[in-house]
Amino acid sequence: TVSGRQALAGTVRWLSEQGIDTACVAEAAGRTGVICAGGSSTEPKEFLDRLSKQITVAGAVGNATGRNIHQKPLTEAINFCKAIASVTFADTDVETAYQIYSGDRDFNI
Repeated sequence: TVSGRQALAGTVRWLSEQGIDTACVAEAAGRTGVICAGGSSTEPKEFLDRLSKQITVAGAVGNATGRNIHQKPLTEAINFCKAIASVTFADTDVETAYQIYSGDRDFNI
């Protein structure tokens, strides 16, 4: 079964993929917040760009990322986690996040 939160997260993801302003959904969620739910395997820069928009524009408070991390070699997966964390927790821009993913920069909480 799908919980209300899962349904809301899926709806926000779909709306975002359609290019629809999702800020109203995040606002309607109130204190509950919206978490971006995974999706298909995506190129890292495209993923980081979409995540950045979901966090900064749509007002999501977090993300659930699976295959985009665990289908990568360990070092690449760790760097990708750091890049995702930088966007999620520090509002890092996409270019800087991609440098973190590429190993050219570091990010620690």
